[in-house]
Amino acid sequence: MNDPVSIMLLGITVILLSLFIQLSYGQGYGPSNTVQLLFAAGFITVITGFFMKKKE
Repeated sequence: MNDPVSIMLLGITVILLSLFIQLSYGQGYGPSNTVQLLFAAGFITVITGFFMKKKE
């Protein structure tokens, strides 16, 4: 999994999963800690893949 594009796609998938979890809980609740951690992990993964691609 050293391909930067696949790492970026993994991060995007994690971000979309966290958004889906947040929207499935309804409008009345704020974002939970788990959803925020998932979103942050996805964002960091996308940024990591981006800089790996830039380094090549």
